[in-house]
Amino acid sequence: MITAESVSAGYTDFKLENISLKLKRKTFYALSGPNGSGKTTLIRVLGGIISLEKGSLNICGRNSVNLSAVERGRLISHIPPEFQSSFPFTVREIVIMGRNAHIGRFTPYSEKDREAAERAMNDAGCLELAEKNVTELSSGQRQLALLARAIAQDTPVMLLDEPSSHLDPAQASRVYTLLERLAERGKTVVAVMHDLTAAAGYCDNLILMKEGGIYAQGEPEKVLSPGRLKEAYGVTFTVEKGKGGLYVGTMRKRKETNGEN
Repeated sequence: MITAESVSAGYTDFKLENISLKLKRKTFYALSGPNGSGKTTLIRVLGGIISLEKGSLNICGRNSVNLSAVERGRLISHIPPEFQSSFPFTVREIVIMGRNAHIGRFTPYSEKDREAAERAMNDAGCLELAEKNVTELSSGQRQLALLARAIAQDTPVMLLDEPSSHLDPAQASRVYTLLERLAERGKTVVAVMHDLTAAAGYCDNLILMKEGGIYAQGEPEKVLSPGRLKEAYGVTFTVEKGKGGLYVGTMRKRKETNGEN
């Protein structure tokens, strides 16, 4: 679905260098790594928000430079980590905007579009918020509305920058389970994830980034080794396998007691 070859792109003070990836359909990818390693930049490059400086990027068999904004919107949905709006749109209005790439300019929404928005809100767990203004929502609720909009957009590729930001553990689990199901239905799902235990539990493939490049990629159990994580993050990790899967955490130094009870 997405093929990047020797891609370089970014900003004046930070660039991705020599990125090569093949992202397949029906796969849930976790994009992990320390802050500043390039995860968000890569999501923006794959989504066409940042132009390439070198290399090539193909999306669903199309060269990305040849895609119009409408064509890109039919292939890729993008969820940023934050959503701000000063306009009092309702959640329903925000979600149905995901259908804009599929209809002509100034064309009214059809019953099919409204039904798609309804299903998306139900899937994302925000149907009860449908008539609320986004300006009245918590950060977590806005994040669910963004996810519903992306689902309504119905693209083969979904790019999500920290989809669980501002969500409580139960909500985050529901979101990851939903993304897992969407991948099983045939989509290519790429999500920035800081929770490595969740990444190991829900994702099919993990891309570990470091200093603007891809440091390792593969099945989570193979990528998430203590040695590799220490190289990437600069701290010591514990990686344990239990009944529920892989558990990843940082190792905390014990305080010296100097013999005191």
